[in-house]
Amino acid sequence: MIARFWTAKSEPAFSSVAAFTGQPWAQHAPSARAPQVAPPRRVRGYTVEAVGVDRISEFVEAWADLHGRALEPNVFLDPAFAVAACQHLPATRRPIFILVHEERGERQRGRLIGVTPLTLPKRNFGDSIARGFEHKFASLGTPLYDHHHAAHALELTLEWLAQERPDVAGLMFSDVPKAGPVFSLLRRHATRLSRTIALFDERERAMLPSGAAGGALGLTPKQRKELRRQRRRLSELGALTYRSLRQPAEIREAAELFMALEDGGWKGARGTSLLAEPSVTTFARTMTRLMARKSQISIESLELDGKPIAMGVVLECNHRAYFWKTAYDEAYADYSPGVQLALELSERLMARDDLVLTDSCALAGHAMIERLWPQRIAVADVFIPARGGDGVSFESAGRREQARRALRAVAKKAFLAATRRRAV
Repeated sequence: MIARFWTAKSEPAFSSVAAFTGQPWAQHAPSARAPQVAPPRRVRGYTVEAVGVDRISEFVEAWADLHGRALEPNVFLDPAFAVAACQHLPATRRPIFILVHEERGERQRGRLIGVTPLTLPKRNFGDSIARGFEHKFASLGTPLYDHHHAAHALELTLEWLAQERPDVAGLMFSDVPKAGPVFSLLRRHATRLSRTIALFDERERAMLPSGAAGGALGLTPKQRKELRRQRRRLSELGALTYRSLRQPAEIREAAELFMALEDGGWKGARGTSLLAEPSVTTFARTMTRLMARKSQISIESLELDGKPIAMGVVLECNHRAYFWKTAYDEAYADYSPGVQLALELSERLMARDDLVLTDSCALAGHAMIERLWPQRIAVADVFIPARGGDGVSFESAGRREQARRALRAVAKKAFLAATRRRAV
């Protein structure tokens, strides 16, 4: 079953980083005409406004500050990642950003307490769902709300949506951790409206606890023995070394090596590598360089005689790490270089006291990482009611969404089956 409705029990009322400097993305502002958005609104001591991608760079410093005190961290809504991603999306898929500020004097914005990127449905196309930030390279969709003002930020965002788009019946956030505080906040919102939330595509993905939380890899003695044997054989081919690259100059070079390595494998053959589309390549270069300036990225490299044979990109924020991308040289597949890299990276991550956990960012059922990391994060796409709807009920919108996803799943299965037949 794709979706289920979650009836929330009553819960108690919600109690009420260094800023990034430099904005190279401003040099690459999108040329497409910005969407028409409403002027700022002043509501109960707050200012609520909608900002397009063309203007969002004006708020990067306040956004970065909010990210450091967010109710729940989301590295994919760090401005270094999100702005770069949005600027290189097709113009029709670029979101607007609903910003909620505390007021500070007459006509002055105070501290930012909420950032919610939204894609609004096209009018008169039968869709009544607004969607949070969705990008094929993002593994979390939780919005950014101030830890002490999250309920206000969500409520004001939904009020803006109801006033500007009364045809919208609900708001969908993708990849929300079910054990996290944002999920609880969304559930409490439904309770206040005496409604339910709907959960779509509930799934689990691998995670690795670190430091004081402890962690244990899921390999059996037999599997460890086989990996040691493969590593010895690999070492016989040349000098085997492991590097963790963090400095901006290192990241710039390593990102190019990673993209070339990925493009040389099955992703390149399928046209899904970072080098397959110029816009995606530009996004990857921009994002990795910006994250490096903030010391929030490392590129891990397993090398044979100085040549990378397996690499991984790890993003970090708020004491969490995200194993975002990995690639390996398929010429050395008999030696499991990707697993060798992941094994050494895992040992290093578990030893770090400054991290709470590492999210694998992997699809459910990923054979390699799920074998290595036995613990799981439960996530779901969460659909919450809005105040509008214009005759389209929240429940009806949920049923339409369920049908849409079911059709998409059938189409994807047929496409993959046809692709496999052509490959044979």
